[in-house]
Amino acid sequence: MEKEKDDLTVGSQASQPTNVFHLLPLLSFLAPAFGSVAGQGTEALLKHVQSPDAIFVQVLDSKQVGDKHQVQFKVTNQTLHGAYIESAVLKEPEVGSTPTPTVPADPHAEAMSFGEKPATVAPQAAFPRLLSSGDAMRFDLEFTLGGQKGKKKPDSAGKLELNFSRLDQSKAEKKTVTFLIRWNDPKI
Repeated sequence: MEKEKDDLTVGSQASQPTNVFHLLPLLSFLAPAFGSVAGQGTEALLKHVQSPDAIFVQVLDSKQVGDKHQVQFKVTNQTLHGAYIESAVLKEPEVGSTPTPTVPADPHAEAMSFGEKPATVAPQAAFPRLLSSGDAMRFDLEFTLGGQKGKKKPDSAGKLELNFSRLDQSKAEKKTVTFLIRWNDPKI
């Protein structure tokens, strides 16, 4: 019986995934060469991979929901150690009450039911939250601008301040993130 070339024993050397992290230092050397071909995508990837920032923040969405404004963020711990995200504070625009960031309910979470209508799960408080190395979390921030809506430009911006503590450092740190306040009605 002839053995096929693709037949590998489970656990053999050839079936193991290859670790490519040792190649990351080469990205800084190769980025200029690929930058002209791939546009700014290569530079953005390089910045993310080699970012000196302990915490990487993405603004996933910014939209009007009824009479409120909702912004969705994703925070990733880029350190080799754990980090606690202590709080997120809206610095701009100024609103009447301090909005509380919430973690959206997991739509894939299974709930046990005995024939009754399943209870809706309320969003939980977002902070403090431990992020292990490489972990990420999503949270939403919802606020009302009230009478300020007509005074804002369509491209006005807000600022969020994240307070976090790296477990390998003795002092807490802050990171400010700018986000677009986007309205559904372009005429505002």
